[in-house]
Amino acid sequence: MDIATLAPLTLDERRPAIEALMLMARHNVHHLPMTDGERVTGLVTVDTATYWSGFGQAVILVAIKIGGLGIMTLASLLGMA
Repeated sequence: MDIATLAPLTLDERRPAIEALMLMARHNVHHLPMTDGERVTGLVTVDTATYWSGFGQAVILVAIKIGGLGIMTLASLLGMA
């Protein structure tokens, strides 16, 4: 499994935002580092509402709620010990 890309796709920070979005769509990536020379100056991402359908957003919301419930349950149990 790859953790990092040796030569990631980047875009110069002075390029227009629409160019970044088109590049991300063309290469099917969801995060694009913005650079100034070799220095990373920012990160463009595709937001959840744009990328996921309504059903996908509901699944994410349920997963977040279940995770929060688990954390609160664990904290309550530890608090009672």
